[in-house]
Amino acid sequence: METVLLHIKNMVCPRCIYIVEKELRDLGISVHHIELRLASVSIPANISFEDIDERLTPYGLKLIKDKDEIQVENIKKKIDEYILSLESKKINIRLSAFIGGEMRQNYYKLSKLFSFFESMSIDRYYIDRKIERIKELLEDDELNISEIAQSLGYSSVHYLSNQFKNVTGITPTEHKNIFKTKLGCHD
Repeated sequence: METVLLHIKNMVCPRCIYIVEKELRDLGISVHHIELRLASVSIPANISFEDIDERLTPYGLKLIKDKDEIQVENIKKKIDEYILSLESKKINIRLSAFIGGEMRQNYYKLSKLFSFFESMSIDRYYIDRKIERIKELLEDDELNISEIAQSLGYSSVHYLSNQFKNVTGITPTEHKNIFKTKLGCHD
């Protein structure tokens, strides 16, 4: 069996990694390495890509074979890396420069490709991913909103709060309170 790389769409969190690994192993596939959007595997001859897709589809996941779609998934991966780099203070450049440099391609072309496949701009996707990260940080309850704003490169708490409310319809504080209520926590 030869090792192949599977590119997987909509794989965005550790839970996705767990699901993909479990489903691949249940099919009898040897998993060598797995990370967001990518799995290195050895597939027995009796298992097709359609078999794999059939197992992943119920979870909203999908194998990608088209090189342009793979490129879009790579852009998404770079956006996640950029957000983590912001948090760890390892980066001080604009998103467009980061993506263009990391992918060694013209950002404008990448942006057009991304918009074609995702029906949204890279900036819109980036904001959505930042909001998801803010939710995680609020739910972890280790940083206050000011520290979260600073760690994610926001110019102010007010700007973060406005953007959060525009995307989610609620304020960060309301989100945190709703999360605590679901857990049964009371201050």
